[in-house]
Amino acid sequence: MGEAMNSGLLATIAIFVLAAAFGIILWLDAKKATKSEKVDAGTATTTTAPPAAEVKPQRDSWKESAERFKKFASKANSSS
Repeated sequence: MGEAMNSGLLATIAIFVLAAAFGIILWLDAKKATKSEKVDAGTATTTTAPPAAEVKPQRDSWKESAERFKKFASKANSSS
C-alpha cells in the first residue's frame, strides 16, 4: 500500500512541475510579446510632422460655428 501511495505522490508532484514549467513558458512568451509591442509602437510613432506652411488657419469663429450648429439642431428636431 505504501508503494501505491508513493507513486501517486510522485505523479502529483510531476503534474505540478509540468504545470509550473508551462506557466513559466506562457509568462515568458507574454513578456516577450509586450516587449515587441512596445518596440513596434516606438517605431510607429516616429513620423514627421507636416510643415507649418501646410496647416490652414480656421476661418470660422466659434460664434459662427455655434450658429450653424443651432440651425442644424433645429432642422433635426423639426424633422423628427
